[in-house]
Amino acid sequence: MAGHAGGVPALTSRLSIRLPGLILTAGIALVAALLAGLPGVKTGLLSGVPLLKILGSLGWALVLGIAWRSVVGLPASAKPGVSYSARTILRLGIVLLGVRLNFANLASSGLVILALDALIVTVGIVAVERIGKWLGFSRGLRLTIAFGTGICGASAAVAVGSVAGASDEEISIAVGTVSLLGTLGVLGYIALREPLGLSPQHYGLLTGSTLQEVGQVIAAASAGTDSALDTATLTKLTRVALLAPALLIASSWLRIRDAHKVVTTDSLEVDAVEMQRPPLVPLFLIGFLLVGVLNSVGAFSPGVSSGLQQLSVLLTTMAMAGIGLGVDLKAVRRVGLKAMMLGGVGFALLIMLAGAFTALSGV
Repeated sequence: MAGHAGGVPALTSRLSIRLPGLILTAGIALVAALLAGLPGVKTGLLSGVPLLKILGSLGWALVLGIAWRSVVGLPASAKPGVSYSARTILRLGIVLLGVRLNFANLASSGLVILALDALIVTVGIVAVERIGKWLGFSRGLRLTIAFGTGICGASAAVAVGSVAGASDEEISIAVGTVSLLGTLGVLGYIALREPLGLSPQHYGLLTGSTLQEVGQVIAAASAGTDSALDTATLTKLTRVALLAPALLIASSWLRIRDAHKVVTTDSLEVDAVEMQRPPLVPLFLIGFLLVGVLNSVGAFSPGVSSGLQQLSVLLTTMAMAGIGLGVDLKAVRRVGLKAMMLGGVGFALLIMLAGAFTALSGV
């Protein structure tokens, strides 16, 4: 009983320390949700401005967080809560992201879509990571850009950032890069859809397999027919499902690499490296898969599933606000242009791969 009683004041103390930062990140997340027009968030003033929605709530939260720190600054009292949002709340949001998975539907989606997405994810991640290494990028930055480009934008970037130990600046650069490139991609696809004479299936496959965010895919595909939107959505969700195995492979690969980095006879140094090494399978990734399995077997009603999806986006948006608040713009400016170049090369590679695949497969 004494231990339990002693734990309550400690919990209250931790909450009071984090509260200012949590309130700040929650406020920024709410404004970002209003700008992006998230489901369940109503705003009459902004409903007629579609370009605001293309950037997405995560992108807006990042921009607003950076802007707040640049203009207002970040008081010391807010730092614990901001850090908590950028890490712990982020992991919770990633766990709930698993509710978007349905393994039964994905199994019946057809080999063509699965093969295309597997090619896009594999080549996209490997190519961007290798090019990033050649350009001299840090491991955290090149992996966040690679996953954000190859899989599902900001969500994949922040998820792999947790595995790779990326800094707030690196995650911010990656999210900003894929958000901006995806937004430009949406506008480009909409403008070129009719001049290129793409069929609904081709258009759906191209948008779903190359654009970074789910919201961007829906925005671009909605300019086509219902068939294009259905194909794009299925293609994109299949690609999102590949986030779990990709994270598992990345986590294992990084663990093996880190284990061989230090070769020393000093047992104390070896022990220190062993203590810093991340777990083989991060707990949030296990949670992500478990939620996906539960959703696949029908454990959640449609209402609960929809609510969990919205909560996942809101939590991740709050985490992105925390990441933005932790960004030093001077550090971002040093590598921002190179990051855009890397992301642009990766995006162009995905478009060429998807175009060649759909042409050769005769879809």
